[in-house]
Amino acid sequence: MNPPMCNGVIAFVKPIKLRAMKKHFALILTTLFVQQAFAGGVYNQLVKFNPNWKKYKTQVKEKNEKVFVSDVEYVQEHLSHVIPILQDNTPAGLTSAQKATRTHLIGVLDEYRKAGLFPVNPYVAERIPVFIDEFDTHCAVGYLMRKSGYGKLARKIARADNYAWVKDIKVEGVYEWAFKSGFTLEELKLIQGAYDSYLPNALILPNKYEIPQQPMVVKRYFENKHKGSKTGNADLWCYGEGTNGVLNGKWIQNYNETTPWIVGYYENGKRTGN
Repeated sequence: MNPPMCNGVIAFVKPIKLRAMKKHFALILTTLFVQQAFAGGVYNQLVKFNPNWKKYKTQVKEKNEKVFVSDVEYVQEHLSHVIPILQDNTPAGLTSAQKATRTHLIGVLDEYRKAGLFPVNPYVAERIPVFIDEFDTHCAVGYLMRKSGYGKLARKIARADNYAWVKDIKVEGVYEWAFKSGFTLEELKLIQGAYDSYLPNALILPNKYEIPQQPMVVKRYFENKHKGSKTGNADLWCYGEGTNGVLNGKWIQNYNETTPWIVGYYENGKRTGN
């Protein structure tokens, strides 16, 4: 998952009052951005994430808009509304095997929602679908394929139609997988989503640990959580290998002290793969 370019390293040692003011100001900016982007209630928020929600307006029970401090929360909100619709609207005529697979995969989708590890869009400054991102993070549909034994199909789609909506994917096998799994094409279109581009001020946001950071030559730890010498990696947050500000080697961003999130490899500043 690739994120906003920033030159140099921001020092963690700052006067307490200045740090507090900076965080407060960043929080205000974030809140204003989110409120402007998502004004109009939960239904409109969902439509901006996936236009297919226009067909399900009556099934969105919550009316008041929500403030999301990260895109992770936005994706989780989307899926938390998708899952009940899938549970309550089993297509007619499914075999017992299809029903069993469908039920299992809906459970898998809920686990995916809770884990909160979603693709990131470093490509354009607008929301677009990303089937599998640079760091091998699958979108919801791709994740369901992988967990049901169709990982090769997911990767084939990523190579050919990585930024396409389900309706525009031309790779053969999608309909066959959907049928075998007990899903309709309309359901897949609803499950999918579009991911935001990186925030330019991600490094100073109060929720920065929940936001993918721009890969850079740096070594940072989770603030206020370091338990010993910084020669170890127990509390490592971000680490990029390289010299003179140019990435050469591994880039890592951990979700928390025990959960790796983003791992990628670079050569002369360019992504080379895993």
